[in-house]
Amino acid sequence: MDTCWSCEKPLKVIKGKPYHYTESGLKNIILHGINQYECTACGEKAAEIPRVEDLHFVISKILVCKKTLLSGCEIRFLRKEMGLKSNVMAKILSVDPSTLSRWENAKGPVDESSDKLLRVIYMCWASEQRKEVLFQDLLKLEPVIHHGHPSKRIPQPAKIELTAAEWTVPTPGPAFVPANC
Repeated sequence: MDTCWSCEKPLKVIKGKPYHYTESGLKNIILHGINQYECTACGEKAAEIPRVEDLHFVISKILVCKKTLLSGCEIRFLRKEMGLKSNVMAKILSVDPSTLSRWENAKGPVDESSDKLLRVIYMCWASEQRKEVLFQDLLKLEPVIHHGHPSKRIPQPAKIELTAAEWTVPTPGPAFVPANC
């Protein structure tokens, strides 16, 4: 990328600066080791993110393996990764579409059983998409999330920082294993 897509003036390459990846729909994703560009004339900015599908898989894996209930934006991220409309996801989870909407818009906490079901559905979907077995000892993943009553207020998701090598270099073996979840 040499020239601006808006004004066709030269672009300045920015290396080594963390990139806040808000395009994912998640507010807590920071990418390291990618090139960013800024137009010297109009100020337009962009980032070059290689292998976006693999990046989203790594983000999804982190979400599926986290030990707390999924937040609304995380539920939406996983749903969109699977390419499902909200009414279809609600039907799969056996909840009213308004319930799913409340979860995704942080108007109410997801219940623990729906949270776990969504994680398992994502793992199965990802396994089909990638045409490989991505989980091992699935029944041992039972304690993935904290047991107990979900709080009325869902805590802010922790910052997720990823280097380009974490999604551009293939890793062998199943992705969802009790040891890494």
